[in-house]
Order: sequence, then structure tokens, then C-alpha cells
Amino acid sequence: MRTSHLVARTAVALALPALLFVGGASLMSRWTDRPIVRERLTRDFPDNPRPLNMRFGYDAATARAVWSSLDPAMRDSEQQFLKLDLVFPLVYGAGLAVGLLLMWAAAKRPVNAGWLIALVGITILSDWTENVTQLQQLRQFISDRQLDAGWIGVASAATMVKLTFFTTASAAIVVLAVVAWYRLFVKTPRWP
Repeated sequence: MRTSHLVARTAVALALPALLFVGGASLMSRWTDRPIVRERLTRDFPDNPRPLNMRFGYDAATARAVWSSLDPAMRDSEQQFLKLDLVFPLVYGAGLAVGLLLMWAAAKRPVNAGWLIALVGITILSDWTENVTQLQQLRQFISDRQLDAGWIGVASAATMVKLTFFTTASAAIVVLAVVAWYRLFVKTPRWP
């Protein structure tokens, strides 16, 4: 593979997942007025203002506290965000898959591609589990019913799995890029 081709592959493999994730998250935030939720969480939880979907572990008391701090319009915003977030994993997952497969091929296929796609699949499935469970529990909260600590635990575990596998898949793109560049450098004579 020529250096120019590897430069292009690396740029696409690194930029595409980042653009899809950041762009998609930004659009979802705008479409659902999520910035007002983030502002409220920053005001009410200055030590940890992250929403539930970005916390590494939470329980029913935390979910109740977060949702209690939101007024009805903000809770509606959160519900709309969770609904859109059922589609978003397909978007960022596609970006991760493309990035992984581009660098996998450029690195001369050092591992079974199924393992790389499994990283993406687990990320998507855990994100869906998190979203569906939070949405169901938020609806219970809004209708003044008790939150189910077991289901909140499922959502929390799904969030932790999602964050871990998303980070692992992203890091795998970088590692495969390093392998591809290393193999190109070692293969290409430096002096005539």
C-alpha cells in the first residue's frame, strides 16, 4: 500500500467515527432541547453533572435525583432524547465499523474481523438496552410510580458496557492504524 493511500485510509478511519458521533450527538441535543437538561444538571449536580447515559454506574436513588431536578418540559426533552438515542447507535456504530474495517485491512488483517464487529455490536446492543430501560423507568417516574432498582441496575450495567466497548472500539481503530503504519514503515526501505 502506498503512503498516500494509507494517509487517506487513516484520515477516514479516524475522522468518520468522530464526525458521526459528535455530529449526531449535537443534532440530537438540538432537536430535543437537551442543553436545558445539561444546564440543570450542571446547576443541581456540580460534582457530577453528567446525564445518566454518560455516568459509569448509577442507582435508583441517583436516577430519581436526576429526574426530580428536571421540570416537566425537561423530562419531555429527556424522553425525546432517549427515543432518538434508539437510532443513534446505528449511526455511530456504522462509523466505528467502517473505521475498524478500513484500518484492519490496511494493517493486513491481524485479527479476525468478527472480533472487531463484535465490539461494535455489543456497544449498540448495550446502548439500546440502556435507552429502552431508562425510557421505561422515566415514564414510571413521570406517572408517580416507584422506580425499579433492578431495572435501573440493568440500565446502569448497560451504560458501563456501552462506555467500555465504545472506548475499546475507538482505541482499536488507533491501534490498527499504528500497526498499519508500522508495517508500511518496516516494509518500505528507508535508504536506497
